[in-house]
Amino acid sequence: MPEFVAISIFTERYFDHAVELLKALKKIGSEVKVFMSGDGVKNVKHQRFKELLDAAGAENVYICEASYGRYVKENMEKLKEGKSPVEGIPYRNWVTQAKNAEFLKDADKYVVF
Repeated sequence: MPEFVAISIFTERYFDHAVELLKALKKIGSEVKVFMSGDGVKNVKHQRFKELLDAAGAENVYICEASYGRYVKENMEKLKEGKSPVEGIPYRNWVTQAKNAEFLKDADKYVVF
């Protein structure tokens, strides 16, 4: 069974490092999931965000709905329609801090940026 590594991104400062770590982990066969919260949700506008989505698989990237509503705010009305405010992120991946708690409980390794 592959090692499960959770990456939580709470800042804009190290997004390039998060993308590179994710790619390296996937290359060695790790299962990787990403949770973005706090200032980290601003990375949906980063030029490498699509690269993160492609490397992780969109189904493995989760966004804190409350943080997005606070820091980005764009297209929030789509959530009421059952749609994602950010292209590429599935609607079901708009979550709460409970997802972060799951990561803490289930991950073999937990990395925070």
